Amino acid sequence: MRTLNLLAILVCLALGCSGCATLNAPPPTYPVNMHSTVEFVTHYTYWPELSGYYLPPGTYKGEHEDASGVFFAAPEGMKLLSFTGSTRVQGGIYLPKVGRSGVRGHVYLQMPLSSRPASYTLPSYFFSAFGKKWTIVQHE
Repeated sequence: MRTLNLLAILVCLALGCSGCATLNAPPPTYPVNMHSTVEFVTHYTYWPELSGYYLPPGTYKGEHEDASGVFFAAPEGMKLLSFTGSTRVQGGIYLPKVGRSGVRGHVYLQMPLSSRPASYTLPSYFFSAFGKKWTIVQHE
């Protein structure tokens, strides 16, 4: 009986430590620059709370580059989602450059009735779809 309890404690400890390792993993970075495009083969929807967004399939073109990453403008069809419906907006995604540890990717969008942009951090499962639902294309 004592061996069984010890085994259960070790299994719980191992599971707990493996969860911490994924939580503390640095955010992914990508070889992006202004000459890159991001290609979505399917749409992507994220609804974390009372609002969210819809990213349409298509080509996201480099719009602005800073020291940490690149802003990619979304094609027509990006939407702000809420419990009252959806509104077409302008915006796109921001991806961190290679070696920019600690910088998170995010979605940015222009709010319909204000000049202030809004931002949502890209969730981890977005990055797990790299190469399957979206990819980066380098252009010269």
